[in-house]
Amino acid sequence: MEINQKELRRSFIADTIKWYSNKYPQKFNAWMKHTREVKNSRANIFGSDKELDMRFLTSIPTDLYDIFDGTLDSPKFLEDKNELSWFAKNFKHLVTFEKY
Repeated sequence: MEINQKELRRSFIADTIKWYSNKYPQKFNAWMKHTREVKNSRANIFGSDKELDMRFLTSIPTDLYDIFDGTLDSPKFLEDKNELSWFAKNFKHLVTFEKY
């Protein structure tokens, strides 16, 4: 039986976010509120800052990001455009843009 690496990776990301949100519900809910505030402060639907010189793509709790950064490589977490697109579609509460 062949293991699809992309699906395994996506499953790991989804399962880890679910685990984190269940283990730290207050922290996760506060972070989602923070993400909404960041999204609402952006200059446009692409997540640009007011000066239009920087785009903010995600807002993930540091300790959750550290799990992904320490575990996922080749490519690193969200380094691949297809993975970022998938992440944005599936975890809208953790992205700070409307259109990629």
